[in-house]
Amino acid sequence: MIKAIPQAKLTPADELRDKLQRVERLVGNLQGLGAEAVTLLQLLDELQDLTVSLEAKGMDLRPERTRLDTVHNQLRSRAAVLTREITAAGGLPALRRQRAPDRDRWWWYLDEFVAERRRRRLRNWAITGVVILILLSIAFVAYNRFLAPDPLTRQKIA
Repeated sequence: MIKAIPQAKLTPADELRDKLQRVERLVGNLQGLGAEAVTLLQLLDELQDLTVSLEAKGMDLRPERTRLDTVHNQLRSRAAVLTREITAAGGLPALRRQRAPDRDRWWWYLDEFVAERRRRRLRNWAITGVVILILLSIAFVAYNRFLAPDPLTRQKIA
């Protein structure tokens, strides 16, 4: 029978890597997370604190920073999924009232990010629609003024 040998965490960097691995797994499987999505936000807080303290001690965390940046980018791209899942825990506004996080911990403000992105997308669609209407109006006027056949020709064709 094969038994797994438990590995003890040797350094604080090992703890950082372990939390980073957990966060990577959670971000990859956001769908169906429900109230457990709060754990993801808490782990991100812990990662932030741990990273700052280890870098203050002079530790080189460039590989871990790269992994963390990748997780942050994935989280931004899947922000709508996370905000939908976290409604099972009362939603981000309620969680923010409980915890009062700083603005630099942007993951607690993903609902605002999603709303702003939605507003921007809607505004872009509206601007595109208006531009298309203006171009069609210009084309209509230009056709009637310069290219349309005269009334006699129209009468003969009809």
